[in-house]
Amino acid sequence: MFFLINKPSGITSHDVIYRLRKVTGIKRIGHAGTLDPLASGLMAVAVGNDTRLLEYLVGLDKEYVCTFRLGATSTTYDSEGKIIEIENAPQITESQLKKVLREFTGDIYQTPPIFSAVKIQGRKAYDYARSGEIVNIPQRLITIFHLELTNFKYPEVTIKVHCSSGTYIRSLVHDIGKRLNSGAYITKLERTKIGEASIDQAINVDDFTKESEQISFSQLRPDLLMYELSEQELMNVKQGKAISTKKSFQSVVLGLYNKQIVSVLEYDLNHSSLRPIKNL
Repeated sequence: MFFLINKPSGITSHDVIYRLRKVTGIKRIGHAGTLDPLASGLMAVAVGNDTRLLEYLVGLDKEYVCTFRLGATSTTYDSEGKIIEIENAPQITESQLKKVLREFTGDIYQTPPIFSAVKIQGRKAYDYARSGEIVNIPQRLITIFHLELTNFKYPEVTIKVHCSSGTYIRSLVHDIGKRLNSGAYITKLERTKIGEASIDQAINVDDFTKESEQISFSQLRPDLLMYELSEQELMNVKQGKAISTKKSFQSVVLGLYNKQIVSVLEYDLNHSSLRPIKNL
């Protein structure tokens, strides 16, 4: 089972999972991407065996609507940290901001915030930050597909961001503020899309019940092709054996039996076969 959940600001992503476990009575529940406590918005949640498919959702593009304040910085890059006003900060114009936003579109290198769950030598970055240790966080290559200014009233700015998985919007805003020599930190953040799934389809976490509407995995990953297994092919797949096929596929294929996903298969072009890489 998969659900799209609308997380409110002020609680953790784990709090959302805890509430769903309480409602369903099922312990095995997971999600496809953490939202900071300050952030609200879309979470893709899987229940039971379907949690094994979450890795195929984690890498999907995301869309966010973000409001930030110019003229100050924050130790956490958002309003939850210690706010440091920038002395004699320049009053940025809309045209200046738009010019800088264009510089942050495309493939860029980004350093995750020190207050983040990024692991460094087996420890989460925020553990180093809380203990006052200085640590070097490696940069990562991300893609900003689209960056749109939707509201500007200095010092408040709102942008819409379509980005690759692994992008830290807090770091993006911090870097924009740094480039403007004015500082910037997030005051509001909402995730509005995961892949093609939209916040409009989501269930408010407080309204979630056992009867809440599910979303299929094929709706979340319409790009993945499916292969209907015969009874014999199902037996082979469950035993970890490859099955021959005359069809050509992309690298990853969903194996179906009685219209249910039972396996994730990998296409082997050299042998014209589908090899099971994960059985549900």
